[in-house]
Amino acid sequence: MSLITGLVFVSCGAGEDGVLREGQYHVGAGAGRSFSIPGIGKVFLEPNSTIGLARGFGKDNREITLDGVALFELTVTGAPVSLKTKSLVMDVSAGVFRVDASRSSPGEEVDLLEGQLSVRKDYRSDTDSVAEVLGPGEMVMINRDIDLMEKEKMNQAEIDRVKGMR
Repeated sequence: MSLITGLVFVSCGAGEDGVLREGQYHVGAGAGRSFSIPGIGKVFLEPNSTIGLARGFGKDNREITLDGVALFELTVTGAPVSLKTKSLVMDVSAGVFRVDASRSSPGEEVDLLEGQLSVRKDYRSDTDSVAEVLGPGEMVMINRDIDLMEKEKMNQAEIDRVKGMR
């Protein structure tokens, strides 16, 4: 694992140019960092966040994992991207959305500004296991500890907070 300017750890020797390839990328303490994802769009990772692109990403699969907070701006051609966190799976074709999903927290949140997003639990649930489809200005919150997922409308302050990440 190489250390790059004290902020970004890259396990595959890639990403120094701001382009993600298969592998894990971590943005440490300090400032966040923007990356492009070839053929998919771009992502801004907040400090202390990790993103992973599965082996063969863009060829054999389109799976991304996230532990932390990120703003995605995606325009996907072909098959949708599958974005996975500890508790959620999102199927994305196009959209601008923020995901707050740290593995150390029981709660996660997805805020959608543009596009459409399908969100479902990434674990077997005895309660609702139906995917939620979000439209612009909607959000999903989940708490795995109590097995509760709720869809709500975002208020203007929440929308402005997510827009401020752009």
